[in-house]
Amino acid sequence: MLDWGFFSASALSAVSMPNTACLAANWSAVASTRPSASIGLMAGLYAAADARAAALAPPPSTTALGSLLGHITGGHIETIDAGPRSFQPMNVNFGLFPPLASAPTKKADGTRLRGNEKTVAKKQAMSARALSDLDRWIADHLRVAAAA
Repeated sequence: MLDWGFFSASALSAVSMPNTACLAANWSAVASTRPSASIGLMAGLYAAADARAAALAPPPSTTALGSLLGHITGGHIETIDAGPRSFQPMNVNFGLFPPLASAPTKKADGTRLRGNEKTVAKKQAMSARALSDLDRWIADHLRVAAAA
């Protein structure tokens, strides 16, 4: 078992700072293929920006890329009982995303959302916001066609 205690906040935040070394996907402590590929993509984008001596703003925290990058660069590092800082590997999940400004509460027919329907509607709204914000970030910072 790997000991993730050697990660420091300054080492993890290297990805989000321009003109610094980038984390490789296998060093970022995400635990499955898609998050590893996503972080590898971000490491490549930051390396390309660094090679051009250009700055690249991080993706919005409302996106999967941004929320996962925020997590591995210190967004969720906690200090427990004034002891050493602790980093916990994580895959992307809706718990890493910031909350919606106004969560959906009603169905199209005007009745109140409850239980699983409410959860699904909230995740759909977070996903729609993520796609919109990712498209805007791509257009503003990568100068390529929109993702969605």
